[in-house]
Amino acid sequence: MRFSIDDGSFSTHLEGSPWGIQGGSPFGSLRRKSLGAGLLLCIAWLALLCLASSSLQAQSADSFEDSPVSQSEEDSAPALEGPYAPLGGGAPFGLHRGSSLEDVESLVGLLSPVSEQDYMAVQIPGSPPLLETLTLTVTPEDGLCRLRASTALLQDPGDGSVVLDAFERLRAPLEQAFGELHTTLDTLLPDSPYAAADQWLAGLRHRHRALLMLWNRESGSALPDSVEHISLAARGYSDREGFLVLEYTFTNWSACEARRVADQAIE
Repeated sequence: MRFSIDDGSFSTHLEGSPWGIQGGSPFGSLRRKSLGAGLLLCIAWLALLCLASSSLQAQSADSFEDSPVSQSEEDSAPALEGPYAPLGGGAPFGLHRGSSLEDVESLVGLLSPVSEQDYMAVQIPGSPPLLETLTLTVTPEDGLCRLRASTALLQDPGDGSVVLDAFERLRAPLEQAFGELHTTLDTLLPDSPYAAADQWLAGLRHRHRALLMLWNRESGSALPDSVEHISLAARGYSDREGFLVLEYTFTNWSACEARRVADQAIE
């Protein structure tokens, strides 16, 4: 079973674009350099997120109903006020676990297919500041099971100041809604050639550096019943450009993923 972005390691989705397209950037794949160092960082990601993935493994593919969350679940979920309100509550961006494709489009507008189960919305009504693109995983059997919200490319002098400022602006309301108990990975590989202050973004781009926050029940986060985990990650596109990805994985994700694997096996 893979963690939702995907499997928590530097997989195609984690290093991929805000639109969920495979590759290391929004517009194509980045060249893979320093393979040994990249493998070490993959191991660090897997160790950090093993609790989240193990909780998903314990759930069977048919453990969840296909219906959206109940009103009682929404009422018990953390909520926010102001421009960042869509990030809190049991229905982020007004979207519910298990919502059909038609229900999703009624809220966010016409969706563009990215893959067989992934769809992109580029005009998000009432979207919080910074976030411009929404990618959703929706299946006919299980409905909405994951959403990713991404920023545009952030122009940065290279020291990470712009990316870190944007990260903080999203982190603060998420902590307000879901608590300060979360797992954090903010690290640079030992002996990385990108250790200089003005190479912060270069380290992120070349996967020598990682910046991620994960809210899950194993960390004691106050999550809604319908949400399995939430992650906020920084990605590097170039030595002077980066972006952020905010992901909500719902509790029916394991069922969606099981169907995806089964479909790929048939193909």
